[in-house]
Amino acid sequence: MTEPKRELSEAEMLYLEAMIPELAAAAFRLAEAEALMTAGKVVKAVNGKVIELYADGSTRVLKEIEPPMPVTPGTKRYRKAS
Repeated sequence: MTEPKRELSEAEMLYLEAMIPELAAAAFRLAEAEALMTAGKVVKAVNGKVIELYADGSTRVLKEIEPPMPVTPGTKRYRKAS
C-alpha cells in the first residue's frame, strides 16, 4: 500500500530551492568527469579563455573570449543585427 502524498511546507520548499545551485554544480562536475573518462577531453570556458581539458590534467587554450557581461535579473538586452 502506498502512503498518501503530503504537501511540502514553505520551509521545506525554500530549503529544497536553496539546494538547486549546489545540485547543479555537482551535476556539472559529474558530467565533466564522465566526459573525460569516455572522450578523454572536454571544452570549457575558464578565465576568459576557451580551453580543452584533457583526462591527464593538461590543457590547451583554443581561443580568448570576452569577459562575461553582468546582467541584473529582470533587465532586457537587445542585440544589434549586423
